[in-house]
Amino acid sequence: MKKHLFFAALAAIALASCSNDETTAVNQGEAISFRPLVNGLTRASSTSDVNVSMATFNVTAFKHGETTSPYIDDATYNNNSSTYYVNTDVATNGYGNEYYWPAVNLDFYAYAYNSAVSSQITKKAYNQFEVTPVSGLNGTYADLVFATIQDIGKNTTYETSKKYGPDGVPLNFRHTGAKIAVNVKNTSTQLEFDVEGWKVGFLDPTATFTLGSSETSTAGSGTLAFTDWAATTATETSTASVSIEYESTFTSVTFDPGATSTALDGEMILNPQRITAATAYASDATDALLNHSYIAVKLRIKNHTNDEVIAEGAGNTTMWAIWPIGDDGGATPFNWEPGKKYTYTIDLANGGYYEKNQASTTSALDPILEGAIIKFVNVTVDEWSDADGIDVSGPSL
Repeated sequence: MKKHLFFAALAAIALASCSNDETTAVNQGEAISFRPLVNGLTRASSTSDVNVSMATFNVTAFKHGETTSPYIDDATYNNNSSTYYVNTDVATNGYGNEYYWPAVNLDFYAYAYNSAVSSQITKKAYNQFEVTPVSGLNGTYADLVFATIQDIGKNTTYETSKKYGPDGVPLNFRHTGAKIAVNVKNTSTQLEFDVEGWKVGFLDPTATFTLGSSETSTAGSGTLAFTDWAATTATETSTASVSIEYESTFTSVTFDPGATSTALDGEMILNPQRITAATAYASDATDALLNHSYIAVKLRIKNHTNDEVIAEGAGNTTMWAIWPIGDDGGATPFNWEPGKKYTYTIDLANGGYYEKNQASTTSALDPILEGAIIKFVNVTVDEWSDADGIDVSGPSL
């Protein structure tokens, strides 16, 4: 009888031990997890400078130095209590479909973007994406972020004390695109401007990001390399198919004389590329388009004192006024670089240029306010002319 009780007690202990192991399993550093950052911002940030939610991201990993036969193949990692695992319910169900640390070190490549803009991005490889920002009116732009950290294993340490295994791999994401914003001001003392939008034009419609030698493990304000991008270069012609524009419109805003710099609605995330300034219309034909890049502001120009219109579009509408942006086409390029924000400040007082050629005799840019200022030249004063003599002598006394 005592023997039966003894073995029953052992069985109870064994069952209790099994039950305890199953329900209280914790990460001992074997399952691969991540702690992501975006340019030093916290992983869940939804600020205007981080346009992806970071609720999930995708990871590919290779044994260090290899780029074939991935150890992790484009797996989606999900947020669970500030740590990212393949299984979204790790706390309840254990490790699920997790990947575990191998004996060799790994190279990690990760990316994320808002699913609402998935049509703008085509994944070509673990480190390559083709990006076509949506053109047209009031678009929502893809913010593709990418991270890589290489030659690490479970026992690799960071911050001098933590190990990647038990504490998670600190992925530092960087923006692959360039952000564009426009401010306007009005230094005129006489003119006011009604503004209803802005656009940027003559850009590459599609470009391919391929990670080169960039390594993003250091958090902060670091950027990816401009050379990671290869563009489908816009041809210098007047055909609309290569003169791609991105446009933002809004309710009319009036800028009175002396108005200080104000941001216009509609920041855009566009492909990094060389920007060469428009210098002429593509031909001397009427309505010919511009030959290079520009920012255009949709506006109406009026006299501030009496609201008399100085310049507007056909049918009492607003018109597009352009300001060239970029380099002069010489040996020194001006590039929109990945991870950088470019804020263009435009002084409306100079009126800009017409968006399309107004004449058929020249291709030179045509200033909108040229000839608009009332002025006088060749002021002359006629010589005095002799009038007939006037006899003022009175009658004889």
